[in-house]
Amino acid sequence: MKTWKEIWFPSEYQLLQVQFVHEQAVYHLCNVRKGQIQSIGEKYDTLESLYTATKKTTPIAIHVSGTGVLTRHTAYVQGYKEQLIVNGDKDDFYFNTYHDDSTILVSFFRKKLIEEL
Repeated sequence: MKTWKEIWFPSEYQLLQVQFVHEQAVYHLCNVRKGQIQSIGEKYDTLESLYTATKKTTPIAIHVSGTGVLTRHTAYVQGYKEQLIVNGDKDDFYFNTYHDDSTILVSFFRKKLIEEL
């Protein structure tokens, strides 16, 4: 069984960049070892080609960017997710947050944007 440090601070991982351009996903895959990029992200147009290129025993970190991905810097108060979204339910979105004392940096996008992934 892996220790907590091995799970969260892997010496090697794959960085999967999912970029949405005109509602089409483009995938880039980078290999990272000890904080250094070993290979610049190759471009994949389909999930099938991406899947065959991934290392099955190496962790994958996913970064989503592009059209439909919003990032906001806001006060860290109760109900901040509801204040960020105007149309929809907070359960319809994926949120990634970074806390900085009394403020929070939030990136979010609709779940349906990457349901296939």
